[in-house]
Amino acid sequence: MRSKKPKRPIISDNDLIFATMSPKEATAFTGGYDKEKIKFMRGVKNKLHAQERFDAARKVEERKDADAHYAKDDRGDSTGAFKNFVKEKPHYLYNPVTGALDNVNAEPVVKKPTDILDYIGQMQKIYGGDNNA
Repeated sequence: MRSKKPKRPIISDNDLIFATMSPKEATAFTGGYDKEKIKFMRGVKNKLHAQERFDAARKVEERKDADAHYAKDDRGDSTGAFKNFVKEKPHYLYNPVTGALDNVNAEPVVKKPTDILDYIGQMQKIYGGDNNA
């Protein structure tokens, strides 16, 4: 079933010429006294104004539709919403220092050095460096 939207008033090209005449041109066309020509000019002008009103109303309606479509969606407080999207960390992540995949969820293993020389040796192993130590 078709919707019963009002149709846009149609104005022909010939009528458009008459509708866009300036008052001086319209007076020259009608002679200022010919009742039939004056009635015709008023009818054409009314069609043009009806078309303009229809276009303006349609534009307002489209604006309302667009505003309703892009209206702010108020869903309340969004604190902690990121946790709903990210359940847990990825299991493995590339480590550029060692060049391997490290388990991100595992507890970090830190060996406590007993003295400064062990600490230096451990750092050289991790970050690379001299093999003289």
